[in-house]
Amino acid sequence: PWPWPLPLNKWAGDEATIDGIRASLWEGNMIRILGAVQQEIAEIVYQDLLEVDQWEFDAAATPTGQHSRRILKCLSWGSGGCPQVLGHFHRFMASQLQFWSKLAGLPLMSWSPLDLSSAAATLYRQGDFMSPHTDLEQGCGLSVIWSLALGWRPEQGGALWWMRHSGAELFAPAFNTMYMFKP
Repeated sequence: PWPWPLPLNKWAGDEATIDGIRASLWEGNMIRILGAVQQEIAEIVYQDLLEVDQWEFDAAATPTGQHSRRILKCLSWGSGGCPQVLGHFHRFMASQLQFWSKLAGLPLMSWSPLDLSSAAATLYRQGDFMSPHTDLEQGCGLSVIWSLALGWRPEQGGALWWMRHSGAELFAPAFNTMYMFKP
């Protein structure tokens, strides 16, 4: 069984760190938190995701971007249609809405696990990709990516490119690393 709730590391309880993250988000920066969740929990989640057999191939080309990936999604929230590990993640995010609102400096109104375009885990295998896109069209106040990439090497691809008017910045996938930004 997966532990509940998902325990964030010490950064989440430090007011000065939260204030710094909020200020940096409002300056338009990407935030990267190494060791975002307790290591033991991150390892359990990683192993659970590896064992799930409900990954579906998902490819699309839209006016705002293209992707090819594997996706794990909740087909029906609150029932057996949601893989256990993904359900726990979404319950955690919804239960901590006040924390995420404080972190973002925005009154976040909901965590929407029924939005299948975002309420998912994604798995990228060789040849998979996501083209440049914006999360702004999703109506998000805060985008959160929890990376569980273990043993990543640059030749594998899959880096997160943060595009800004001043240029692009590469964020390499890293195990138990949380990336956050305001769309």
